[in-house]
Amino acid sequence: MAQVLFGEAAKKKLLETKDCVGCDLRDMDMRGADLTEASLTGVILHNADLRYSDLGKANLSKADLRKANLWSADLRGANLREVDLSEAMLISADLRHADLSGANLTDAHKHNTYLTGAKLCNTTMPDGSIANRDCYATQADTNQRSEALSGEAAQKLFRDNECVGCDLNGTSLRGANLEGANLYVASLTKANLTGADLRKTNLRGASLTEASLSRVNLQQANLRGASLTEASLTEASLSRANLAGANLREANLREANLREASLNGAKLSEAKFCRTTMPDGSTNNDDC
Repeated sequence: MAQVLFGEAAKKKLLETKDCVGCDLRDMDMRGADLTEASLTGVILHNADLRYSDLGKANLSKADLRKANLWSADLRGANLREVDLSEAMLISADLRHADLSGANLTDAHKHNTYLTGAKLCNTTMPDGSIANRDCYATQADTNQRSEALSGEAAQKLFRDNECVGCDLNGTSLRGANLEGANLYVASLTKANLTGADLRKTNLRGASLTEASLSRVNLQQANLRGASLTEASLTEASLSRANLAGANLREANLREANLREASLNGAKLSEAKFCRTTMPDGSTNNDDC
């Protein structure tokens, strides 16, 4: 019988391989860890600190996450079937399109938790009720509902200059004037925002994965904790923007202006830099 890893040994293995099935990581500090697509079936993360961690598309089925701190964690598309999240801290966590079938969220703290597209079937909610919304939904039903929501969300955005937590995936907002808009934790995956005016917008915790943001004006925008993975930001103006804790992995930042922007804790691995103005005013030509 294979020995179960626990503590620092388990943490080391997980961070190196993203594979730690059945490991005991209770009480461990995993803040900001990159665990995308990690294999964590049956893992014990009781009372673990996972704030700002990236668990996108990770397999956490049957994991023990009781009292875990998942504040602002990215769990998009994660497999959370039969996971125990009782009393977990899920404030500002992103669970869009996660599978929560059979999960237990009793007494979990989920203020501002984003659940658009999450699968709920025999899911115990924080108040003890059972959610069965998606037990019989087909993929066609889900797609149709998403398209309808995107259209309504765009109308709300232009009407109110606000769309907190809205689903705007794939929406064309090319050249739109959205200065000062509130798009907190909105989902804009693959959206087209080319040339848009997004000065001073609140995009904290928003998903802009694979979004088209060429020549966009994001001066003084709040992008703290936002996901900009594989986003195109060529010639974008990000001067004085707050990108603390943002995920910019594989983003295209060619000719972008980041002068005086905050990049504290931002993830920049494999991002492309060419004639890019950095926060200190220097020019980064690493990928020219």
